[in-house]
Parts: sequence; structure tokens; C-alpha cells
Amino acid sequence: MGCCRSLAESPIPPQRSTRRASATLFQNVQLMLARPRDAVVRVAEMGVRSIAVHVEIEDDLRDLASIIRHNGGKTYAALRHTTPVVFLSHFSKRLTVVCF
Repeated sequence: MGCCRSLAESPIPPQRSTRRASATLFQNVQLMLARPRDAVVRVAEMGVRSIAVHVEIEDDLRDLASIIRHNGGKTYAALRHTTPVVFLSHFSKRLTVVCF
């Protein structure tokens, strides 16, 4: 069971000192944004365990996966039902899980 919450509704300020406290609040986050780079940096620094990002984004998914991994998280790739699975071949070495 999961919970989706907008970063704008997040009760946690984007401070590095909240990393341990916030990790208990947000275990998994799915970002449904066209340009998620700022959000990825923010939630990765908070210590979120896994971050799902849609592969159809305008930012470079490989770069985002590196940011997530550098902060100890796992990168999940989410796909729209209209996106061909072969599209994942560009990112397969950097992803932990693929969500359909």
C-alpha cells in the first residue's frame, strides 16, 4: 500500500538535517513531473529509500539515477502504457526496478 503526496504538501522542510527523521515518513516516492530534477535532489537528500521517475521525462534519467544512488536510494522507472518497453534499453544499467 502506498501514499502519493505532492512535495508542496510535504510537512518536511528541504534541509539536510532532517534526513534521518524524514526517512521514516517517506519510504517510497513516485514523481509524476515533466522536469523532476529539483524534486529528485530534494527527496534523495531527505533519505527516501526509493524514487520512481517516469522515463518519459524531459530531464536525463541517467543523471537523476546517479543522484538517487549517490544518496543511498534506488531508482524505479515508471512507464506510461503507451511507451514501448524497448525504450528502457537506454537506462537498463542504472535502474533498480521497472514499474508498468
